Amino acid sequence: MSHERMSFYAVLGLVEVIGKLLIVYMVAFLAMDRLIAYSMLLIMLTSILLLVYYLYCKKNFKLQTTYSRVIDRELFKKIAAFSGWSLLGNVALVGSNQGLNILKNMFFGVVVNAAMGIAYQVNTAVYSFVSNFQTAFTPQVTQSYAENDFEKHRKLVLQSSKFSFFMLLVISVPIFINTEFILTLWLKSIPAYTVEFVQLILIISLIDALANPFWMSAAAAGNIRNYQIAIASILILNLPLSYIFLKMGSGAAQILVIKVLLQFIMYLFRFFYVRSRVEFSAQYLFRYFVEIIVVSLLVSAMVYTCRYVINLPENLPALVLVSLLSGITTLGVVWWIGLTSAERVFLLKMFRKK
Repeated sequence: MSHERMSFYAVLGLVEVIGKLLIVYMVAFLAMDRLIAYSMLLIMLTSILLLVYYLYCKKNFKLQTTYSRVIDRELFKKIAAFSGWSLLGNVALVGSNQGLNILKNMFFGVVVNAAMGIAYQVNTAVYSFVSNFQTAFTPQVTQSYAENDFEKHRKLVLQSSKFSFFMLLVISVPIFINTEFILTLWLKSIPAYTVEFVQLILIISLIDALANPFWMSAAAAGNIRNYQIAIASILILNLPLSYIFLKMGSGAAQILVIKVLLQFIMYLFRFFYVRSRVEFSAQYLFRYFVEIIVVSLLVSAMVYTCRYVINLPENLPALVLVSLLSGITTLGVVWWIGLTSAERVFLLKMFRKK
């Protein structure tokens, strides 16, 4: 994918996120039923984005795509097998998430489910930035594997993983520090567990940001049966473990702690699965893990200090100031410690070009 098309996709992704945030803000001022208004505005935004995608593709891919009727049974079998095993993983994901909602409803009632819904809304808005960034990398990861250019493939996977994690970290740090005040501004009255849920789900998303590029690599290889069986098993394991801990008297937040641990196990499995097929050099891996761990520890120390050591005032000017300072500080840590000199040069060239 060219830089121009990546930029278009990234900009449209940014427009989508800002549009959704504006919709949430606008709903509060409308006189009609807010749920209906939210649904209608969301449909309008989605329809506009679909139209923009269609017009862009029609203009830029006119000479690159043709349609013809082909009957290739072997190809259909391969597509069906890949789709079937992908479906297994997706069903396990939906079953795990909805199963947890049922468990929370059984043990705590609908208030906790409402808190979880709010937490997922915050996470969806934040993670959209990284999701669009990773989507732009997917064609290059697949193409480099198909062309047996494993050196480029390794570099893309590790860089996409690291860049995604750092990007989400910069966005998430101000939310970690100001979670309760942000939710108070938005909701006035915060349901129980919402603060803990938002923070734990953001941690899950940070692990996902690290892990998803390895899923791209596994999908590029094509044979994903064993991979999907293992991932589905880990996902479903969340339900019996959560039920056991809830029966033992654990709180609602402990369910997400279990999910964090399982998400980390899935990240390790994805990493070793890909490593068994695409050999990474020891130097690459050492640098990749050291940079992520050091940045994470420094940023975690900053978040802890801001939340539990310094008594920060809770007002809008303080929120803006703390968010800017924490975001800039995190960006500085990522820039000087998390990135190599070659990666900094690459990013500077890209920014100057754009």
